[in-house]
Amino acid sequence: MSNLKKHERMISEHPELEFIETDGNIKGLVVDDCIFYNRNMTDNEKSCILAEEIAHYQYNVGNILNQRITENKKQEIFARRKAIDELINLDDIVKCYKSGCTNNFEIAEELNVTEEFLKEALEYFACKYGSMTKNGNCYITFDPLNVMEVI
Repeated sequence: MSNLKKHERMISEHPELEFIETDGNIKGLVVDDCIFYNRNMTDNEKSCILAEEIAHYQYNVGNILNQRITENKKQEIFARRKAIDELINLDDIVKCYKSGCTNNFEIAEELNVTEEFLKEALEYFACKYGSMTKNGNCYITFDPLNVMEVI
């Protein structure tokens, strides 16, 4: 990744949106063409939240704040998965392994995401690919995360 932080890159790639930093309890919220996000988050948290809020902006319809409504919950899950696809892929996991990352904390730091976001990504990948998948000359398991290179 370039010197530009992920969340700053996402902001620059969406000139149609206004990004507004706020204080308070809310991490992120989309209202019309504005994305509000908490200024007190770490850079990694901002990247995860902004990726999800941009996905909400692009794909969701209406107010989905009430997560007891099934359709709203589906839209929330869809936006999270789009955010994961934007920030992490199998190649990234293999690169982390090859660069010497040995645990989820190190991988999350290398990918500029939170450990919680990485955990959700691994759960999503396990649903998407099964318990093991092949990527290039590597096999990846997701629970626990392990990369095995075939030589």
